[in-house]
Amino acid sequence: SFRGHKVPPGTYTVTVRHGSAVSTTSVSVHPNPTFSTTPAMYAEYDALMESMERSLTTMHDMVNNLHDVRKQIREVIKVLDDDHRALRDAATQLVQRIQDWDSDMVQRKAKAYDDVENFENKFTANYLFLINQTESVIPRVTRASRARHQELMEQWAVLRAEAESISTQVNSLNQQLWDAGIGAIRSGKQRRS
Repeated sequence: SFRGHKVPPGTYTVTVRHGSAVSTTSVSVHPNPTFSTTPAMYAEYDALMESMERSLTTMHDMVNNLHDVRKQIREVIKVLDDDHRALRDAATQLVQRIQDWDSDMVQRKAKAYDDVENFENKFTANYLFLINQTESVIPRVTRASRARHQELMEQWAVLRAEAESISTQVNSLNQQLWDAGIGAIRSGKQRRS
């Protein structure tokens, strides 16, 4: 799910806005007395969950941005004539590179709930699964969650480096398009974490 994790015990300020009306109050979250959860366990759980949620947002931002860029490049390719053959070939190769990266990140063939049985999950689904399995009523980080997080973050480092390299290539293509008097590709801002 995308609901976020449970906050650790503490005092929080809650602000509710409706139209121009704003209401703010303080709330206290107390530890569940039926669990023997220490403050250090709450802190570790909160830090890991926050980190994973931020990373997932970064992943989704990059996927969405490059997906949009790929569509734009495809449109540009349609207007590149034979006088711009080298530019068209470079753009076509870049579209394929983005497609390959996207295929590692997201399973776009799955359209219905049962499709998870028909098509292999990709990286973001595996990462989201880890978040869902780590999120718990008892705020405790298991060794298995730590190990899987480490494994996925190593994979993410490679995938992220590829996305950043693609973005550099998009910038270069963009400059070439401007120099040729054709226009530019718009890309969204990516969050960093």
